[in-house]
Amino acid sequence: MSATVGLFVPLVAKPEQSQALSDFIGVGRQIVSEKEPLTKEWFGVKFSETEYAIFDTFADDTGRDAHLSGDVAKALGEHGPNLLSENPQINKVEILTSLVRAESATIDAKLGLYVPLVAKPEQAETVKAFLISAQSIVAEQEPKTLQWYAFRKSETEFGIFDTAASQEGIDAHLNGHVAAKLMANAAALLAEPPVIKNHEILHINIRV
Repeated sequence: MSATVGLFVPLVAKPEQSQALSDFIGVGRQIVSEKEPLTKEWFGVKFSETEYAIFDTFADDTGRDAHLSGDVAKALGEHGPNLLSENPQINKVEILTSLVRAESATIDAKLGLYVPLVAKPEQAETVKAFLISAQSIVAEQEPKTLQWYAFRKSETEFGIFDTAASQEGIDAHLNGHVAAKLMANAAALLAEPPVIKNHEILHINIRV
C-alpha cells in the first residue's frame, strides 16, 4: 500500500551540537528500522551546518500515530532541548502522490531536494492537481529520481521532496519537465516564489 500520510520535521541544531544532532538522527534511523514496521519510508537529511529535517511516510494514521508515540519521538522530546536551538515543528502532511522506484532498495539515495510551495488561496486545488499529475512525468522521464513525493501541509501549503543517487540525477530533475512547468506557472499559482532547498541524505530506511 502506498503512503497516504507523513511527517515533515525541521530540526535546527545549536551550532555546537550539529554533529550530535546528526548522530541522533542516525540512532533514530536504527530505531525505526528495528521497532517501527509501520513506518514505510524514513529520511534524515541535512540542509546546512545547523539545519536538518526528518521526513517519513506511513500507509495510514495508525502507522503515524505509532511513530509519534514511539521511541524516536520520546528521545527527541528528551534530548531536543540540549540539541536544538528552537522547538521542532512536527508537521503532519497528506501524501498526495509518491514514487518509490524498486531500485531504491539497492541504490542508496545520497542527495535530494525539498521545495516548499505556498499556493494562492484560489489556486490551491490547481496546485494540488498539478502535483498529482507530475508523478507520472517523473516516473516516465526521470529515471535517476529514486524517490519523489508531493504532500500537503495545510490548505495552501504544499511540498515536494525527492532524492537521487548523485548530482547528475538532481540536475536532470531540475532541468526536467516538471520543474520547467512549475517555474513557468509559479507567478499565477503561488503566493511567493518557490525556494529550492538542496539537502544531503544522512540516513534512510525504506521498507519494500
